[in-house]
Amino acid sequence: MYPLAAAFLPHPPILIDDIGKEENLAARQTIMAMEEIAGRISDLEPDTLVIISPHGNLFREALCVLDTDKLRGDLSDFGAPQLVFDYENDGEILEQLRRNTQDFPLLFLDEKAAKSLGSLELDHGATVPLYFLEKYWKRKPKLVHINYGLLSSHELAYFGGLLRRAIRLSKKRVVVLASGDLSHRLKDEGPYDYHPQGPLFDSEVSRIFKEGKLDEFLQMDQRMVEEAGECGLRSLQILSGVLDGLPLNTKVLSYEGPWGVGYLTAYIEIEEEKDKEILLAREAIKSRIANRRELIPGEEYEELKKRKKGCFVSLHKFGELRGCIGTIGPTQENLALEIIANAQSAALGDLRFPPVKEDELDDLVVSVDELGPIEACHFEDLDPKCYGVIVKKGQRQGLLLPDLPGIDTPQQQVEIARNKAMIRPGEEVEYYRFKVTRHGN
Repeated sequence: MYPLAAAFLPHPPILIDDIGKEENLAARQTIMAMEEIAGRISDLEPDTLVIISPHGNLFREALCVLDTDKLRGDLSDFGAPQLVFDYENDGEILEQLRRNTQDFPLLFLDEKAAKSLGSLELDHGATVPLYFLEKYWKRKPKLVHINYGLLSSHELAYFGGLLRRAIRLSKKRVVVLASGDLSHRLKDEGPYDYHPQGPLFDSEVSRIFKEGKLDEFLQMDQRMVEEAGECGLRSLQILSGVLDGLPLNTKVLSYEGPWGVGYLTAYIEIEEEKDKEILLAREAIKSRIANRRELIPGEEYEELKKRKKGCFVSLHKFGELRGCIGTIGPTQENLALEIIANAQSAALGDLRFPPVKEDELDDLVVSVDELGPIEACHFEDLDPKCYGVIVKKGQRQGLLLPDLPGIDTPQQQVEIARNKAMIRPGEEVEYYRFKVTRHGN
């Protein structure tokens, strides 16, 4: 089972009446949005709430999960010791994490380790959202508390994939909550001096949520991030790994920065996969690997049987490429059969990778690119965000799909396509471009 839903919530204690008093009225939109999200999460009646927090135990080279039977925290550091939060830890999800993160730097902080390495208390990155959630619980869930570490964006997203696997194997009804504030440099009278990158950072985070392209949290301009003075991006990078490849409905409920710090609230619904191309590719891979039989596409794929096109099927696992095979033009009787053939080849026939195993099937993120008409062009006509490219020299040719992470210039695109075809840098080549209809991430 995948997560039921996810959310991104800020954590300023001033939002709480007992702490902020009348001053918190300046963040009324944020408070209302926190209340709405708390109600939505409560209505799902989750078995477990996973909170990813930027505060508490912070390590440069590891993430940290609290490993005690009971989890407790309060807001005494902010003048409200009467606000106490007690939860049962979800040992089953922790056990799944333990089994699946043996080669990943995840610290399980128990009572013995806490004596020298950190605290077992819930930090305010968790307790502030819990304050709002506790008003609405119909059935109090168990809790898993994770502190991110100062790892690379790729490593954090990779951990998100491991966390999703742990959730799935636990068979629990889980909601994942990423806690974080945005830029602390929106005003001179804020915690830090104003910096123009602060509002730009907040605007970019809001755009990514509105467009539902959470993988772009892994590609944000590092200079902008550093100068914005934020504490939420790493939580979002883990969340992007948790949700990678799932059909999402994202909604920003509020954004404001009344005290020079950006507060954004967002709710994410995980929807049922409706894309026939993705469903067919997955079914084809499962049929060959798990059921040991060829797939004959049924009536639900009639529309795909009416078309003939080349296509590429790409597989990713925990953010890393796991296979990609495609055809420039149609080689099968129809697009349905084209997808089946290329999906099975991507899983079993991409010589760069070992064949996909049955226990990997639920971890795969699948995308299908239908190729449009191919046209000859000049180098100046290339645009890696809009067009794929084919670079050709005699019988050698290399292809690269459009809009790939980290490929921002025609020079990068062409260099990779040349390398695929083993065309040396000095050799003259012919250029071709094409558009794709992309299904999935």
